[in-house]
Parts: sequence; C-alpha cells; structure tokens
Amino acid sequence: MRRQALPAALNGAVGRALARPDVRAAYAALGSAAESSTPEAFGRLIAGEAAKWRAVIERIGLKPQ
Repeated sequence: MRRQALPAALNGAVGRALARPDVRAAYAALGSAAESSTPEAFGRLIAGEAAKWRAVIERIGLKPQ
C-alpha cells in the first residue's frame, strides 16, 4: 500500500465502523457520539487543539519537569 493511501484506507475503515448501529449504540451508552471526518479535517482539529493548549501552557507559565 502506498504511503498516501494509508490515511484514506484507515478513514474508510473507521467510517464504516462508526456507521454500524451497534458501534453507534456503544458510543451513545458512554455518553458520546460516533463521528467520522476526513484526514484533512482531523489534521485541522489537531493543529487547532495544539495551538489552543500551547497558548494556555504559555499563559500559565507551565514548564517541563
């Protein structure tokens, strides 16, 4: 499998799993929702979260130990 094909293959497999009623029910039982998106959208989510938490860490002056 080509390196570029791996994210698409994983995304497809996860999307199919999250579309299953039993998987959706299991997530609902945990108080969560099963959602799927694209690899690009996930990358944007992670980049946004990293920036948000980086700002919090800098604002409170947290340092690695």
